[in-house]
Amino acid sequence: MRHIGRMTSSMCAAALAALLTLPGASLAAQTGGAQDPSHKDYEGTREYAPDFWREEAIDFPKAPQKENLLPFTVPGSPYEHLIDRASITLGRDGVMRFVIVMRSGTARNVLFESLRCESRVYRTLAYGSASGQFRPRRVSRWRPIGKRLGDYRVILWDRFLCDEAGNWRPVKEVIAQLLENR
Repeated sequence: MRHIGRMTSSMCAAALAALLTLPGASLAAQTGGAQDPSHKDYEGTREYAPDFWREEAIDFPKAPQKENLLPFTVPGSPYEHLIDRASITLGRDGVMRFVIVMRSGTARNVLFESLRCESRVYRTLAYGSASGQFRPRRVSRWRPIGKRLGDYRVILWDRFLCDEAGNWRPVKEVIAQLLENR
């Protein structure tokens, strides 16, 4: 007869001890990762640790002005897409930030977004309001940029903001390409 139930804490400790004594068990596993400079409990010096990426503080841009809106085509999308050239920035953290405007008839959506070229991810930082102010999102997580037809982020990543190797393009080059695109 088999008995399946919860393991007691002493059973878990015994199983863990047995696993850690196996040949090939890593030092990081044996010490709970505390020897690994990227582990949250690491207490050693970080002089040989890799640089940890951290997003810089974000200032919200001004509301987009009509004369700064540059259109770009997004195949498969029912919306007109425009990017505010005055809002396109490249931070010291390597993040491209911009305001995007999507229009359909009289409806208009305004978003302030961040995009990381090297990891092909984005996040929406804020929504534009009718008053011209940006309302920050309560939760803003990095999400992968897929390859979906009709997704403006795919076009921005592929054609304007990033090169084929996943490096960001200089802001002047981005604006020049958008102006050529008209």
